[in-house]
Amino acid sequence: MQESDFADTTCLANLLFHSVWLYEHRREFSKDILVEKFTEITKNLISLGLEGKQHYSNLLFIFNNVQKSLLNQRKFQNFVRDINLIDQKNNQMTVVEQYIRYKQEESRAEALEEGMEIGREEGMEKGMEKGMEKRSLEIAKYLIKAGNPLNEVAKITKLDIKQLKKLQASV
Repeated sequence: MQESDFADTTCLANLLFHSVWLYEHRREFSKDILVEKFTEITKNLISLGLEGKQHYSNLLFIFNNVQKSLLNQRKFQNFVRDINLIDQKNNQMTVVEQYIRYKQEESRAEALEEGMEIGREEGMEKGMEKGMEKRSLEIAKYLIKAGNPLNEVAKITKLDIKQLKKLQASV
């Protein structure tokens, strides 16, 4: 394939394949030219207007190819700085800041959902405990009225003798 095969900059597949092609042919270009080409690919990807997970996964795919192609942390940092200057949608946040915020919101949502699930489970457990305790008290009240000794009632209902004495006094 030739680089001219990726001329359509409005096609997501072309942009992604172009980044792979640049990675595979990285030795044919200088690092500066690679940075320019990857910057252009990223600009075109941003201009497609994708949002959410699809947008960020495509950006990460391209960033991964950039990082593997440059093999130089300083060049990659310069690339990211240049990308952060792109502001085609008049966004206040940079691309990297958007990704960080997206991940934070995603983790907050997961934590909230997990917390709600734990709360439901704990609430159900507490409700079951209260229900069982109330039921045990009703059974104990019935057994005490029937004239059973407190020791037997305590074994059956698993209630404390002190509780049973209070219950006996109220009956």
